[in-house]
Amino acid sequence: SAIKDMVGSIMPIAVAHGEGRAEMTDAHHLERLRSSGLVAARFVDGHGETTEHYPSNPNGSPEGITALTTDGHEMQFGTNHLGHFALTGHLLDLVMATPGSRIVTVSSLAHAPGRIAFDDLAFRQAPYSRHRAYAQSKVANLLFAKELARRLAKRGSATLSVACHPGVSATNLAVPGFEAQGSWLLAMAARLITRIIAQDAAAGALPTLSAATGADIASGDYT
Repeated sequence: SAIKDMVGSIMPIAVAHGEGRAEMTDAHHLERLRSSGLVAARFVDGHGETTEHYPSNPNGSPEGITALTTDGHEMQFGTNHLGHFALTGHLLDLVMATPGSRIVTVSSLAHAPGRIAFDDLAFRQAPYSRHRAYAQSKVANLLFAKELARRLAKRGSATLSVACHPGVSATNLAVPGFEAQGSWLLAMAARLITRIIAQDAAAGALPTLSAATGADIASGDYT
């Protein structure tokens, strides 16, 4: 089935209804892989095939605490990629059956220095770096989006797979992460830098909205 060989990564699922309404399905516990099936089941039970589905793979927490998920994966890789990878698998048949559907993966330009350490994904051998872990998860997001686009096209599906970058946005991601680690000086610096260079959260959402609804978007694009 499509679920077995084509899976990807999503977090909130934005559903755009014909009358212009949008709905977000909360999937914030997807670091637990078993949760993805429960979230997908609730979503499928509540929606028929007449809505337009825009699964969105969000940006994660770049300043996350060194930790493992319930399943034993590095927290950022598990939260930003693996749980959503599983959730897309559960929802893929429904998404592919929906006319005009797209799967939008929110990556980050922070992927640029990233490399996936396939033999040490959880940093059990190398010294842990939250920045390298975040970059690794964002590389995984991009590889997923590109490969899913290729497989969808090969299958002849009209569903699009698109990646986007939200830019530096003034959300509550960085500062609480530093505070949770007791890095109050870094938290203050992050708060100041965010105020100076970051856009507001509404502007940061525009690339995702464009990827999900733009008329000139092609599968495999990174916007």
